[in-house]
Amino acid sequence: MGTEMSRSFVIVATPFESVPVGGFLRDAKVLPYFSHALAEMSFEAVLHIPANSIAASIMLLVNSGMEFEDAVRVVYRDAYKLRKLNLSTPLLEDSLCLGEETAWRITHEGSTLRKIRGFGPLYVRSIVEVEKKLVKRLIEFLSGKDVVFVYSMNESVEHFTVLYELCGGLRSSCGVMLQQPLYRSVEFMLSPRISPVISSIYLNSFIRKRFLDLVKRGYLKILLSVSPAPFLESEDLVYIAKRYGVKIAVPYPANAVDPEIFKYRSTNADKPPIAVYFGRIYPGKGCFDLVEAWSTVEKEIPEAELWVIGSFASDRVKYEFFKNIKELKLRNVRYLGYIRHREKLYETVSKAKLLMYPSYEDAFPLTVLEALALGLTVVAYDIPAIKYVYGGLKPVKIVGRGDVVSLARQALELLKADPETLSSMLNDEQTMEFIKLHSSWRNVALAEFKAIKAFLM
Repeated sequence: MGTEMSRSFVIVATPFESVPVGGFLRDAKVLPYFSHALAEMSFEAVLHIPANSIAASIMLLVNSGMEFEDAVRVVYRDAYKLRKLNLSTPLLEDSLCLGEETAWRITHEGSTLRKIRGFGPLYVRSIVEVEKKLVKRLIEFLSGKDVVFVYSMNESVEHFTVLYELCGGLRSSCGVMLQQPLYRSVEFMLSPRISPVISSIYLNSFIRKRFLDLVKRGYLKILLSVSPAPFLESEDLVYIAKRYGVKIAVPYPANAVDPEIFKYRSTNADKPPIAVYFGRIYPGKGCFDLVEAWSTVEKEIPEAELWVIGSFASDRVKYEFFKNIKELKLRNVRYLGYIRHREKLYETVSKAKLLMYPSYEDAFPLTVLEALALGLTVVAYDIPAIKYVYGGLKPVKIVGRGDVVSLARQALELLKADPETLSSMLNDEQTMEFIKLHSSWRNVALAEFKAIKAFLM
């Protein structure tokens, strides 16, 4: 009698909770519940972390001010925690070593070479070459197993490359969770410089071709998203999915805060006029709009302060950011750096009265959810992620995308609001219900797993 093959479910994710990326934090929070649900269905859960996402994690920590060795140590620590979960990590050491090696090379090469490597075709080719080596070994490990499904918790080029190569090699069904658009229309590409736009067009074309290939070959079964925003901003993705019978869905709830955050919640209406921004700092998040709007606020309320928390995407962005502050002669902008420990971050943010969040690109901004949970009002642009997730909540005021004048005006209104008005907004029944619903990562994971479960029966 032959030995029955074990049923396996492969997860492609980057579950690092110490890295300043909301998507990686989400992976880390959802994965334990996911692996438990799979074990209850007698599946072997196999986790693969792309080497390039490990390199990106190390680089993000370095950009936040860490020494390279300390950044590596943090990433390794997060990775080794995964061994406590009910899953297999056959290539974890290989991915970590290759990721560290890639990050070291990027850190030590000159800026000119880095720009050349980061250009469209060269950037994509370097990622594909690294990931294909690891996927080949992973397919060898999975030989003799019944791989029922491959699921990527992220849509980035390295995650999608792994998904594409795995499905081709295993001839397996698959699904993807979109935490950003899979590929973007040209109008959503922000850079005023031609080189990044050309690179973005190439990258989008690369991913779209592979998406089409997965769909036409019948491998891709389901596309999930944390909100409608990635579907709306991914050009013809929904049309193609429907044409080929790919299921699309938005699990609800799709994101959460840890219940511990409520220990720091402060709805004290007598807070000083402090506004805050926390998250990654780059043009796509509206960092220059933030400074421009604040110049109006500071003139109207001289004692008001703007606290900026997070890591800069690059030295160039950091230079331009502080240059703008100097040119506008702003006196009350405080850069507090990147606060890695969540408890310290929550304690700091809870002292503010307002979150200014002029982001141009998001899918489900966890920053806004955390601000609401901590008792802050919010002003943000009317991008799809804000409108579809937070529209209708009293503490969230939405202004036109790129309308810096209205951003400043609304910020002034919220900073000047009387205690009774603020209390009414912050403790509104609908808002409190929304926060309560989005305070359980277990609920998030189970909603996501429920959408996939039909393909495992």
